[in-house]
Amino acid sequence: MADVQQLEALIPQLADFQTRHAARKRIEAIGAVAAGRLLPLLTDPSQPENLRWAVLSLMVTWQHVPAAPTILEVARTDRGLYGEALHALERITGLQLGEDLDEWQKAVFDPTAYAAQQAVAEHPTTEEEQKEEQEEGGYNLFKRALAEQASEFKWEEEGYLYMRFELAGGRKQQMVVTFRNTDPSGHPLATIYTECGHPTPEVMSLITRRNVTTKYGRFVLEGTGDTEKVVMRENIPMNRLTETLVRDVVLTMATEADSLENELTHADHI
Repeated sequence: MADVQQLEALIPQLADFQTRHAARKRIEAIGAVAAGRLLPLLTDPSQPENLRWAVLSLMVTWQHVPAAPTILEVARTDRGLYGEALHALERITGLQLGEDLDEWQKAVFDPTAYAAQQAVAEHPTTEEEQKEEQEEGGYNLFKRALAEQASEFKWEEEGYLYMRFELAGGRKQQMVVTFRNTDPSGHPLATIYTECGHPTPEVMSLITRRNVTTKYGRFVLEGTGDTEKVVMRENIPMNRLTETLVRDVVLTMATEADSLENELTHADHI
């Protein structure tokens, strides 16, 4: 209450050159909490210009970003304070937009977001940079989720994440993840892949039966002739993935793929 009463007594003193300096210093000490009372004075034509100039300077001193839209209105409507208002906008927002009031209109409500958008516009991310960021984000997510569970966890120079898991009965399964694929709409995908061995004569019936019950991924045949193999693959949109889902998907796929490998080969080669 004391600050409010003090502020009301100080405001008229901003209009008088003999009292302005001392009044401004005392209001400055009250802090930006006083801005709500002072801002309407900026656009009040009945107030002396000297008083409104003092209010502008206080907003600059406080670096009071919420004042920017009101200050822009001053620049649009008050020729006497036009230059001071533009200078105040530059000091408060850190932006250098000159006298382009339309551009200031885009910036004043969120100067930080505007600056970020301009930086992107001036230095657009290339497709390759986007892919690299996609890979880095995917790798870090999988690392947080699975690095402690995996007996091996490493990024290969060829551009994929390699993981090896120790399973029940002393068995093991290798998993590979890539992050450069996208769906038809261009959304990034995590592609999770593991091999189950070479096919046997009954492989199609095994795959068909297994695919009915798999929680994640599907078994398919890849390659031809001597290179033909049974693999398990899953594509999941990156924006759906959480650490919990990553663990569930990868560990479930590793277990199911190893089970099919055992049924196909009665060994543990992968």
